[in-house]
Amino acid sequence: MNALKIILGSALFLGIIVLLLGLFVAEPGYYVKRSTTINAPAETVFPYVSSLKAMDAWSPWSEKDPNMVNTYEGTDGTVGAVNSWTSNVEEVGVGTQTITKIEPNKSIHTHLSFKKPRENESDATIRLTETEDGKTKVTWGLRGSYGSIERLVMMFVDIEGAVGPEFQKGLDKLKTQVEQDNVISASKDKMPANAN
Repeated sequence: MNALKIILGSALFLGIIVLLLGLFVAEPGYYVKRSTTINAPAETVFPYVSSLKAMDAWSPWSEKDPNMVNTYEGTDGTVGAVNSWTSNVEEVGVGTQTITKIEPNKSIHTHLSFKKPRENESDATIRLTETEDGKTKVTWGLRGSYGSIERLVMMFVDIEGAVGPEFQKGLDKLKTQVEQDNVISASKDKMPANAN
């Protein structure tokens, strides 16, 4: 009987320690960001990041589920526009993204509400910073906070390792799209007026 009490007491003590770690030591939230530099001015890059439909064209999650269902509400590219998505692929899940702020040629801010595979709220920002040589640094960031119990669970989850590479993949695709379109556009501008 004494051995059982010792085991139960030890388990309770360890449980309390883990709970305290979750509440006082674990990070209260997360911030993930990635950047790339695109060989184009900010005004050229901005249309690719300033609307929800434009984002879908280079989103890494669109590639994960070509059968994902997207619906749009409001005027895309303006504050209040909403993209809702539904996917049977666990990494994509179900949720909404709402444009909350736009600074032309500088940034777009959105709020994400994830419903599945687990509920979570996050805020994302895409910032454009022109460099001295006429290129644009694009930084994609995601910020969110954890509830008390979630903090405990997330001590054992590497959200940076899960989200960071996906952000980089999306930014790499964005860079390719913008730069290829920019080359094609520049080539057309150089064509004679009577060229087919």
